[in-house]
Amino acid sequence: MYKISKAHRASCSSSATPQMLPLYAGGFAAAAAQVSAVYYGTAVLLHCLVPLALPVKSIQVQARQPGQAWREALYSLGASPT
Repeated sequence: MYKISKAHRASCSSSATPQMLPLYAGGFAAAAAQVSAVYYGTAVLLHCLVPLALPVKSIQVQARQPGQAWREALYSLGASPT
């Protein structure tokens, strides 16, 4: 069985209240903004820079119809076709 030191028990007792570290730069809104900026910033950079660095060939034979990309994006989110 494991032995726990008296000092450790004293630091973990119910009388000792653990201190939570604050989020960087002041709270949830700032942390959410930072996460979003990193996530979407990286996505935009990859979307723009990868095609410049590596050749990307389209597998679509015909040209897209006007509004086709928008309709397909809405379908992927669950919109019903009209």
